[in-house]
Amino acid sequence: MGTRPVAPWQGAKMIYVIGSGPAGVSAAKALTKHGREVTILDAGVTLEPERARRVSEMAMQTPADWSVGDIAEVKRQMPATLGGVPLKFTFGSDFPYQEVERFFPFENIGAATRPTLARGGFSTVWGAVVLPYLDKELLDWPTAARDLERHYRAVTDWMPLSAQSDDLESEFPLHCDSPQPLSQSAQIQTLLADLANARPRLNRAGFRFGQSRVAVRAQPKGDLPGCSYCAMCLSSCPYRLIYDASATLNELLASPLVQYVPDVVVERLEESGKQVTIRCVQRHTGDRTQFDAERVYVACGAVGTTRLLLQSLEALDHSLEMKDSQYFLLPWLRGRGGGPAPPPPPPKKEEGRM
Repeated sequence: MGTRPVAPWQGAKMIYVIGSGPAGVSAAKALTKHGREVTILDAGVTLEPERARRVSEMAMQTPADWSVGDIAEVKRQMPATLGGVPLKFTFGSDFPYQEVERFFPFENIGAATRPTLARGGFSTVWGAVVLPYLDKELLDWPTAARDLERHYRAVTDWMPLSAQSDDLESEFPLHCDSPQPLSQSAQIQTLLADLANARPRLNRAGFRFGQSRVAVRAQPKGDLPGCSYCAMCLSSCPYRLIYDASATLNELLASPLVQYVPDVVVERLEESGKQVTIRCVQRHTGDRTQFDAERVYVACGAVGTTRLLLQSLEALDHSLEMKDSQYFLLPWLRGRGGGPAPPPPPPKKEEGRM
């Protein structure tokens, strides 16, 4: 869907973007805004056709019309253990993780991370907190937080942001003129009220609090719907209201400046003078191919980009340290309740569907 055939791989020299996740589509949008032609190379693994059809049918219905079977299927997840959840599925599928080990065998020792070959990258499975970097987090980088501000704003011009102005802005500016806050449940309202009452004491202890900032279209925009509060967020949204970079990719493909080449896995880059040769393997056939570029933007995610650069430098035997911002989910016990959470609309009963 949305894929244009590209005539012989040895096309005119131009700019290539490797990967279709948030970083890749952001780069492509910025380049096309300045009139530059871009070719996006992507492995492009997608949701299985039958499952995609089921999700599309749900998107045409109200939550009250969803069948018990459809809900159970798209909510399917790997079983959680005391060690956590091994993999988070999307609409009940593990497609974001498929085929990785076929091309890039890896072993996790004392870690739980992996690359992805999915169209849209990990935005297809993880909805992430949308917060800017702090200066202290960029001490070893050749840029400062203020240098990124205009780029944050450029992204929030087209990526939906659910947020509101609150205490977090003292350290994490919004970089968005019209954020769309999600409605708060009674539990969240009472929690934030309790935190507000304790604000001076919390601030003295170094704590700041506020509403979660997530890439979700909370309110209607033009002909596009807003959140229906159907309680399917952790399984992925049938209405595609949680941001997925593949949606931006589809928009980019409407531009004559953008070409998309799927089903290719980039193995290495080779520089010679002002030219970069991109060496790839076809995902389905295993055939080798290459592209010649003036510029290459590598957007394969933290693990995938590191792997590609090490392989290009023939330095896979080198050890690297990757820093990660971990988060923890803790159960809370409150002295007073905020009222029952509103239940999602009940699904309709199965009517003879196998």
